[in-house]
Amino acid sequence: MRRVAALILAFASVAVHAAGPDDDGVGFTGMYVSLCMKHFTDLDAFHAKLLRDRVPKLPPQDARLFTGKVEGEAWPVPYKGQMGNFVLAIAQKKNLCMVHARRTNPAEVEKKFIAMVSEAPKPLVVKRGKPVVKGRTRTVVYTWAKPGARRKMQFTLRTDASPRAPLQAVGTVATVAD
Repeated sequence: MRRVAALILAFASVAVHAAGPDDDGVGFTGMYVSLCMKHFTDLDAFHAKLLRDRVPKLPPQDARLFTGKVEGEAWPVPYKGQMGNFVLAIAQKKNLCMVHARRTNPAEVEKKFIAMVSEAPKPLVVKRGKPVVKGRTRTVVYTWAKPGARRKMQFTLRTDASPRAPLQAVGTVATVAD
């Protein structure tokens, strides 16, 4: 966790310019795993560490673009020494972590996402939701839970194959109840 925060801090001083696309989806997938999945079981502690370490975050009005209808905060995340393509968002008072990619390869991101979440560690059971397709936008959802549990970990990926889409991928991890 310290390494992630230190990396974000180290690159935050780099001049801000639009980073190039994540052509193979590796950047998005790596951030989703290392920022959201890894810290999800103690997201409050990770959030507090980002704040305590004074990792540069987006102003509240800009953060709202990435947190949607929930209150939260957002941080630009460097990739290959550049800022501008990825944002981490964490909701306040909710177990919700999000990674956003301005430009990536939607098909590769979806392939890597499904490979990660389609199998859960024992004793958790995986349930795949029905993919939703609207034009060039696809949403896939998987949940992990113990058999009979009311609360589940939900992994959601929304991709947009349009080169003009404001965001081409948004991955979330959340706790949901039946």
